Amino acid sequence: MTVTNSSVAFAVAVAKGGNTITLNAVEGDITYTLAGEVLFNGIPVATIGGTPDSPVFTAASGHKLSSNESDGLIEIFSGALLVVTALTNVVLAPATVVFS
Repeated sequence: MTVTNSSVAFAVAVAKGGNTITLNAVEGDITYTLAGEVLFNGIPVATIGGTPDSPVFTAASGHKLSSNESDGLIEIFSGALLVVTALTNVVLAPATVVFS
């Protein structure tokens, strides 16, 4: 996770059975929009757009993802966002008071 004054960037990787799916995203504070990608074993398979509340995944090939594919990515993304939010509130919020 990387936090700057204008954005939050994070990456989450989930591995099972020798396969890894990685989600990389950046959320801008001003625009509240997402930009990122989904990798499967290091190969780009989808892009991430939308907002943190309503992420949109589009296949790299341009075809529409199935509802199962999209729901699975949303579940992974939502879990990662919860972790990022918790870390921000617990670790980074007190630091902003100290270093402001």
